[in-house]
Amino acid sequence: MQLQSGDQRKHCELKFVRYEPSRWEDTWREHVSEWSSDELELCRRMVNDIDKVRLWETGAEHSQKGCGLLDPALSHSPHVFSRFVYEDTCTGQTVETYIEPLAGLTRHPRALCMDRFPRRSKNINRGYIVLGQSADACGPCHARARSALRNVPSAAPRRLLVFDLGASLYSSGPGGNSQKWFVESYARHGLPVSEYYAWEAAPLDSAKVWAQIPEWLKPTYHWHNVPADPAPESENNPWDVLRAVAAPEDYVVVKLDIDNTEVEERFMAEMRGDARLRALVDEMFFEHHVNVPIMWRYWGTQGERVYLNDTYAMVQELRSEGIRFHSWP
Repeated sequence: MQLQSGDQRKHCELKFVRYEPSRWEDTWREHVSEWSSDELELCRRMVNDIDKVRLWETGAEHSQKGCGLLDPALSHSPHVFSRFVYEDTCTGQTVETYIEPLAGLTRHPRALCMDRFPRRSKNINRGYIVLGQSADACGPCHARARSALRNVPSAAPRRLLVFDLGASLYSSGPGGNSQKWFVESYARHGLPVSEYYAWEAAPLDSAKVWAQIPEWLKPTYHWHNVPADPAPESENNPWDVLRAVAAPEDYVVVKLDIDNTEVEERFMAEMRGDARLRALVDEMFFEHHVNVPIMWRYWGTQGERVYLNDTYAMVQELRSEGIRFHSWP
C-alpha cells in the first residue's frame, strides 16, 4: 500500500508485514477439528468463552458504526481480535489494524449455540464483522493510518469496486440482502461504492431487479443474471471481469456465496493459485460450505470432503497475504 507523505519529495509505502492471529484464534485453530466434530462440544466451548464473545460483539458492533478496522476499542481486546501489521517505509513506524477472529463456526459467535429465540437467529447476523475501512470522523489520531490505508493521496480517492457472486436482489435474499448491506456499510465507513458487479444464477425479473437499485448507483451497476462460472474460458467468469476492470489503487471487495461447494472450491482454487488476482483483492467475504455436523441441516454437506479446519487454513493463508478475508454468514 502506498501513500503520499507530507514531504512531496518522498514517496512512502505502508508495507504489509504480517498477520497476527489472536490467542483465541490460535486456540481454535489448534483444536477446531476436534471441537467441531460434535455439536455439543463446539457449543460448550463457545459458551465457556462467553466473556470473549461479549467483547467480540461489543467491539464489532461499535466498529460497524463507521470506525471499522481502526476502531480504537478493538485494541483493548488483543486476545480476542486478530490484527494486520504494516510498516511505514519512510518512518519505520508500524500501523496495526484489527479484524474479527476465527473462532467457532467463523460466523457470529452466538450462531446456533446461544440463540434463545429462533426467529432472531444469529446464524445470518453480520454483526461480528470488522470492515476494512474507517470514516474520517473516527478521530484525528488515526489520520495517518487512514490516509495510508486508502492507498492514494487524499486529493484522489480510489474507487470501491464490489464483485458479488450470489447477489440475489438488492434489498432481499435467502440469507438477507448483501448488496444493500455492502453499499450502506461502506458508505458509513467513508467509502461509497463506485461500481457494483453482481452475478445471480436464479432467473429474476429484470424490472424487479432494477426497481430496487438506487438511482445514483444505476449508471455503474452491472447485473449478470447468469451462473458465475469458474471455467477459465467462460465469458461468465467473474475473475476475468475483475482482472479487466480493477487497478491496484482501487479498493476491491469480493463476496462469494453461491451455495455450491464444488463451484466455490474451483473459484477459490483459482484465486489461491493466481498471485495477480490476489493482489487486486483488498477484502473478501466467503461462506465456505463445509462438512460440519452443526450445519448439516442447513447445508446438506454430510458427504463433502471439505471441513471446518480447511476453512481456518484457507482464511489464515489469505489473511497472511494481506487480504482482509471474512467468513460470510
